[in-house]
Parts: sequence; structure tokens; C-alpha cells
Amino acid sequence: MKFEVHITRTAERDITRAADYIEYVLYNQEAADYLLDEIENVVSSLTEFPEKYQTIDDPLLKAWGVRSVKVGSYLMFYVVCADQERVLIIRFLFSRRNWNSILKSGISFE
Repeated sequence: MKFEVHITRTAERDITRAADYIEYVLYNQEAADYLLDEIENVVSSLTEFPEKYQTIDDPLLKAWGVRSVKVGSYLMFYVVCADQERVLIIRFLFSRRNWNSILKSGISFE
């Protein structure tokens, strides 16, 4: 069974900001393109194996079912809605940010 993957507006904005930072601030278009390719590969793998990655090791985030996968220097956060056969990518954050607090401050599923 294949799962549908939905990227929330917040996660889309995160991805765009990451790619733009790499391309326009670090002046490395090749690295930005590589990051976007890696994101595409991860998203594709989630359609087949959405529960491949473990839930976050934090009681609240685990209760919410938040999972993460490393993509370069970033972490992609998502939840699996098994009853709907859907994966929601909720955030895409630089791994050194205080992502735990960012996620706990609220998650948008739009």
C-alpha cells in the first residue's frame, strides 16, 4: 500500500528558506539543488515505508507521533496518519536549532 505524502505550508516554507539560504547566502547552487534532490528521495521513500524512522524520543512529541529523518544538516519532521494512508511533513529545520522547543510550540497540519 502506498501512502500519500502531504507537505504542510509551514514545512514548504522551511524547505524554501533552507534552499534559498544555501543558494543565495552561501552562494552554492549545487548544494541547494542536492538538498532538494535529497528531500525528494526521502519523500518518495515515505510513500512506501512511512514508519521506517522512529518517533522522537520526547514524551510529548512521541505522544503526537512525530518522527524525524536526517536530510543533510536538516531534520524533516513528519507524522503518519495510518487510518488515512497519509504522511504529513510538518517541519524541516536545521538540526542545530532548538527544534524540540519549536515543535512543542505548536504544529500546523495545514
